[in-house]
Amino acid sequence: VSDPSRPRFANLLLQDGLAEALAGFSRDGEGSETRYTFLQLNKPHLSLWKKENFESPLVNRQGLFRIKDLINCVTADQLVSLGLQRWKELGQQAQPQDGTLSSLYRACSAKAIYFFQHFTEDGRFKYRAKWWDYVKADFTGAIARADFTPDAGVSAFKIGFGIETDSDFDELEAEFVKFTNELKSE
Repeated sequence: VSDPSRPRFANLLLQDGLAEALAGFSRDGEGSETRYTFLQLNKPHLSLWKKENFESPLVNRQGLFRIKDLINCVTADQLVSLGLQRWKELGQQAQPQDGTLSSLYRACSAKAIYFFQHFTEDGRFKYRAKWWDYVKADFTGAIARADFTPDAGVSAFKIGFGIETDSDFDELEAEFVKFTNELKSE
């Protein structure tokens, strides 16, 4: 039985983002012999992510939702609030159109999970095990979620990914942006 006084997931990255990332799949074969592979590149999300975050002058070629922002949203209201705050930080005067922030959040979260799953350094998956350990911790209840603040999920993410300072987040973000910008959406 779900407890309405606390969230089911540590953040929306684990709730909505994981679902969006799983929507990226490839198919091989036909009929009953068809094989599906999930956590593949979700090209529509990639196109939206690149267009809105790096081709649009609206966000000055800086990502609207950074990884540290993705793990700070537990509810849709927090997503909108944080998105508007970032929107203003990036110098935007006009309000974004309805639905823009949630669409960008979903696209960015799918790309972040794809990055955690596929980014390699020196021939090894740098973040894959850390990501799945984080998912497991949340799904098994190891991340205590007493209320709708993001603190427990953020803390668990930082520990799992070895993030101690803002510069550690900046390094992770730089790897994410470089990796994702090099992906092909066609």
